[in-house]
Amino acid sequence: MEGFLTFGIVAIALAIYFVPSVIASMRHAKHSDGIVALNFFLGWTVLGWIAAMIWAVAEKDANTVSNWEIIKRGPSRP
Repeated sequence: MEGFLTFGIVAIALAIYFVPSVIASMRHAKHSDGIVALNFFLGWTVLGWIAAMIWAVAEKDANTVSNWEIIKRGPSRP
């Protein structure tokens, strides 16, 4: 039972640790390799993890259109 609990805690900690990398990957960030490297090597420091998270969230794909741009443009007409 103790081993199962330890495994669960480690699995949850690793999942939280790599959240910035997963976000960068899902958002198709332009610099996702850099975000993953920063997260992997410096994520153990709180500052490194926060920097990776901010970079992952702020990074925008060139092909991504924001909701504000769609609102300004108006509804598409056929």
